[in-house]
Amino acid sequence: MISGSSLSAYWLGTYAADVIFQLLPAVFAIVGIHAYGLDLPKVEYLFLVAVFANPAFIYFFSFLFDKDEAGSLAIKMLYFLLGIIAPITVSILQVLPNTVDVANVLRWFFYPFPAYSLTFGYISIANRQIIQIVDGLSQPPDVYSNKVAGPSLIFLLSSIVFYWLLVVMFEYKVFDVLLCKRGVGSNNRQSLIKSFGM
Repeated sequence: MISGSSLSAYWLGTYAADVIFQLLPAVFAIVGIHAYGLDLPKVEYLFLVAVFANPAFIYFFSFLFDKDEAGSLAIKMLYFLLGIIAPITVSILQVLPNTVDVANVLRWFFYPFPAYSLTFGYISIANRQIIQIVDGLSQPPDVYSNKVAGPSLIFLLSSIVFYWLLVVMFEYKVFDVLLCKRGVGSNNRQSLIKSFGM
């Protein structure tokens, strides 16, 4: 944190810079989709919401590491797995008749991660005719229905609030108190446990 700045000023400034930084590639992607006439209606909503959800997740995730290098490597690996491998895998499993049920369960475990929600929502919008055939529907489902990208958008929107709440809890050391860490001795642990009525 910058010396002399308040906690809220630091986070608001950092968040604004990261949103602007991520907005540029999102706008280029949206322009490219429209310029090439790709059949991806309303996909821009996913991109724009992800711009606000992604930084909050990364801030939360950074609190799990003491060293920047370890956190940076872990986030790159996590984004490779959850932003590329998992969405493609679940999309393939959704098409195969024997694995549709597995895919429909797995996807709910991955939705809380913004990288997955963005990519899976994008793939689902692109594959809505395939979803129509697999589900035996008379017409393609709505873009933001439960079968296509609706859950992705809902999870992206809710993750903004959820991950910011976690960041605030980390900043105010709520987890340190709850887990009796950093300077809370065994004598203080007992009083802490008693204060919670345990």
